[in-house]
Amino acid sequence: MKRIRLTASAIAASSLGSLGMVGMGATSAHAASTTPNTAFSGKGFDTCVAPDSAQMDDWYAHSPYRGVGVYIGGASYHPDQDCKSSANPNPGADGGYSAAWVQHQAATGWGMWAIYAGQQGPTLTAAGANPTALGVTDAKDAVAKASALGFASGTTIFVDMEPYHEDATAQAVVAYLKSFGNALNGTGFKLGLYGTSGNPASGHSALSDAVRDPGLQAQISAVDISGSTSDQPNFNATTNDPYVPATDWAKHQRIHQYFLDVRRQYGSSPAIQVDEDDVDLSPTSHVTLDPTQVHAVRWAGSDRIGTAVAVSQKLWPATTDSQADFYAPADKRPLAKTAVLSRSDDFADALGGSALAAHDGGPLLLTETKALNPATATELTRTLAPGSTVYLLGGEKALSPAVATAVQKLGFTPVRIFGQDRYTTSAAIAQRMAGDMKDASGHPAVQRVLLATASLFPDALAAGTAAGATPDTVLVLTNGTQMPAATSAFLHQWAGTPAGANVYPVGGAANTAAKTLGTAVPAGNLKLDNLVGSDRYATAALVAHQFFGATGTPHMYAVATGVQWADALSGGAAMGTLDGPLLLTPPTSLAPATSGFLNDERAGGSIEVGVVLGGKAAVSDKVLNSL
Repeated sequence: MKRIRLTASAIAASSLGSLGMVGMGATSAHAASTTPNTAFSGKGFDTCVAPDSAQMDDWYAHSPYRGVGVYIGGASYHPDQDCKSSANPNPGADGGYSAAWVQHQAATGWGMWAIYAGQQGPTLTAAGANPTALGVTDAKDAVAKASALGFASGTTIFVDMEPYHEDATAQAVVAYLKSFGNALNGTGFKLGLYGTSGNPASGHSALSDAVRDPGLQAQISAVDISGSTSDQPNFNATTNDPYVPATDWAKHQRIHQYFLDVRRQYGSSPAIQVDEDDVDLSPTSHVTLDPTQVHAVRWAGSDRIGTAVAVSQKLWPATTDSQADFYAPADKRPLAKTAVLSRSDDFADALGGSALAAHDGGPLLLTETKALNPATATELTRTLAPGSTVYLLGGEKALSPAVATAVQKLGFTPVRIFGQDRYTTSAAIAQRMAGDMKDASGHPAVQRVLLATASLFPDALAAGTAAGATPDTVLVLTNGTQMPAATSAFLHQWAGTPAGANVYPVGGAANTAAKTLGTAVPAGNLKLDNLVGSDRYATAALVAHQFFGATGTPHMYAVATGVQWADALSGGAAMGTLDGPLLLTPPTSLAPATSGFLNDERAGGSIEVGVVLGGKAAVSDKVLNSL
């Protein structure tokens, strides 16, 4: 969230203003008629001033976001003072977050969460201030404002508490938040907390102080963790934080604001500055089961093409009117924005495809080389809006011109990504993804490059899922222990300076190849030896730990056979979209490394379901039942 500038006038007004407010639960006569969906999980953003509805519509069609934080007001929210920009020089007192704006976005299908910028440390510790009374006042104000905007009973109101350091301020903040929470009792609204976290041994932060106070912790329904790092333990777009225990607020009770003040541009709208968020405020919706009785399900078709279709149908359901949909229940637009198409009989050009599909928010489907498979054609038509892009991986020997023509006749735009070999194809896929990656100033920036051999498929499949799930991350390939020229050139471009991307070799062959780079990549950028397991199963588990387990216990994971590639390719793309790892196993018994990873993650308490990819010949019922 936009850092709140605590002006002297605002502090004075907050400290000396009247405590008389409208009654709890007051609702404006002009409240939005479409109730915002606050039970949302997925990628989102927040910004101090509301983009206009035309830009929101454009971003809904073209951005990776499906949720937006809504500033509902508060004593410290002054968009007309703090949030002016060349794009919006007159944001107004409400920052553009009006009832009409909320109604429009809710009807479009955006998920939302409500942010209230109330009293801050200087106000709460000012002479004569009463944090308990201020908490009651602000709770009344927050309920009135949320109701006026159309937020319904059951909504969590995230109280924005900016950084502070003093013991006296910490005591006042805790008293204020407890009072705020108590005042919400009986209104139907819940207390949430937005703030930074930090090592409680070295100082105060809103979240660490909440963790230290059992009474306050019990009152807080959900947390919004402000943390933006490069390659620290919480770099991933997950909801983990190293100083908020994994067992606290673990059941769909977290937002992680993982990238602050970054310029983003999508569609035809101008670039704006936003904070990016990973939101987990609703249960996993692709699988219907009782997790106390069943721990895993199977996603499979009659063959590898059918399994890819079955996986796509789980993520992009046939109807968008149901709470079981991946995105918002009111979303009438086809949910997949693009699709990736690979040949069904060879993995050579496809290994980077799962990362691309997850990055672009669409399924990875398979087809025969000479003609577009009918089931795949039907799935493309079902999931994509007319005119959508379908990426064809590989040259005309991989997917014939007839396949491209068939895609075009369906009303889609075929875009072929290829090179003279699998290495240049993977570099071309990575460059396509890199084009979307920007630093906080809007300049091109790749933060992480995963490196895996293309001679065999297992390491690259596990790495592709991680690259698709992790912001600003791509996958390129080696020729066994040799470094191809196309891969070397890509690494030189994006990781060739100390400020460039970090490079993570996955598996022994890629690790050996990375050691031949010499000075082309600074030694500090090479993360050697970390992701090399004793076999393909152990390597996949190490990738899962590095990019999912170390950054937050995932709610979902997938297990695929480690002796065939097709199910892991399409399923890995899905797991990249769902922010869950791809694990591998032999067909008839669960690999010890896979079992060990799952046991470690279950101890965190938030794994809900596993997905077995492919039929019983690929992964047996014995393995399924052992999960």
